[in-house]
Amino acid sequence: MLTIATTRRTEHVEREVYPIIRGLCRESVQLLAQAFREDPLVFAIFAGLSGDERVKRLMVAFAAELSVCVRRGYPLCVRDNDRIAAAAIIHYPQTYPLSRLEQVKLLSKMVRDAGSYGLGRWLVYQSEVEKYHPKQGHYYLELIGVKPGLQGIGFGSTILKEMIRKANEDRVGCYLETSNPRNVPLYERFGFQVMREKVIIGVNTWFMWRSPGELQMDSDQACRKVKIPQPKPVVCAGNAEGKPHRSV
Repeated sequence: MLTIATTRRTEHVEREVYPIIRGLCRESVQLLAQAFREDPLVFAIFAGLSGDERVKRLMVAFAAELSVCVRRGYPLCVRDNDRIAAAAIIHYPQTYPLSRLEQVKLLSKMVRDAGSYGLGRWLVYQSEVEKYHPKQGHYYLELIGVKPGLQGIGFGSTILKEMIRKANEDRVGCYLETSNPRNVPLYERFGFQVMREKVIIGVNTWFMWRSPGELQMDSDQACRKVKIPQPKPVVCAGNAEGKPHRSV
């Protein structure tokens, strides 16, 4: 489940990609929740809820998922001056799907902090997409989002390029699912191909794969190597009211 929108050409600019460490989690979770607010899959799962209510529940879900990724995955972000402009939850090869025990822990956190509204639909969706998850080694892009107002100027593309660079370096593929039709052409420009298309809980989902290969770096979307930031310490996640809660 992921989303990113691009609508116009970006200016020539170099952007740095950072790993999401614990001090950056809360801001990353807030960004991702806002980015997914109007996503077709989110509408289907949280049918009947207002935009603000969807965001509250997404913050709980994404906080739990990001806490796992910070411990054992490859979460990345890009900054716009002193604020995060884009963030992604990415899993290393052979680490996803999560173990049943890890999944139960995640579900327990979500129900405890946000209730069970939409849980049945989410479980149906997850069960279906897991059936088609590739067995061969790959980097899995679980989530990627760009801050509203900054979409379409290359922040999301910068993260995609870094993930692809890393996958090429490790000689493995990249994999994702998306339920937003606007995203499909973008991923295709980065070498992804649609392997399957299926309607799940009333939402069309595209399953996309990219084989390892050279990444052609556009001059207007240059990307530096990953650098470790020194952020101010912040609580990693927010609960349904946006207040800190235990997640890491």
